[in-house]
Amino acid sequence: MNRILIVGGGFMGYSLSMALAARADKHEISIVEPNLNNKTLIQNKPSDFILYDDLEKVGIDFDFIIICSPIKQIPKIILKAAAMFSSKAVITDISSSKQHLNSIKLPKNFVSSHPICGSDKSGPEYADVNLFANKTVVLIHSESDYEEKLSKFWESLKMEVISIDLATHDKVFGLVSHLPHFIARAYKESLDGENINPKLFAGSGKEIERLGASNEALWDEIFSDNAKNIKAGLEKFEIALKRIRQKLT
Repeated sequence: MNRILIVGGGFMGYSLSMALAARADKHEISIVEPNLNNKTLIQNKPSDFILYDDLEKVGIDFDFIIICSPIKQIPKIILKAAAMFSSKAVITDISSSKQHLNSIKLPKNFVSSHPICGSDKSGPEYADVNLFANKTVVLIHSESDYEEKLSKFWESLKMEVISIDLATHDKVFGLVSHLPHFIARAYKESLDGENINPKLFAGSGKEIERLGASNEALWDEIFSDNAKNIKAGLEKFEIALKRIRQKLT
């Protein structure tokens, strides 16, 4: 049985907790969730999770520490976890942008993860026990035994593991994830004041509008963290837009 600490009990963190709890080989799962509303929602759900409202209050060691917190908080949590817990634990995060990791000296037992799954919803009330199954997770290559251990952890949740370097990760996801969300945000804002009946939205418009309505605070942090790659992709997009716009004449 593994002891697992989830730092952040929002949509992703609580979905991960549920997925781990559903496995046949049971784990001891602890969750750190400082938000009182989220903590209350988790407490009201039937589970054996151990709940904390502050990382400082956790007094035991773990096999895995998974940080599911906002990007701006991650570097500080990594350093705190490395100082508090045994170096035998694998520390990872699940952020979709990784530039913030360059701001600190990463501990040897840290390997970054990016599960390619999620939702436009936020909060533990929308958690999905099947969110991770049959999806892909990207690991930032580290050439350490910790990466192999973390790879097996994600594979136990029926995820396919791909390992790439940090720069490639942020360039690729700047193009295939962050830029589409950026464009969708602009599309949604362009409709402000149009007062269109929601029943009239075609599938394509509905999907773009859904992306544009995703958690604004979360995506603002991603846009800021991976701004360089998003800007590079946006420049190419604007060139393509100018070219295809000629078809409207």
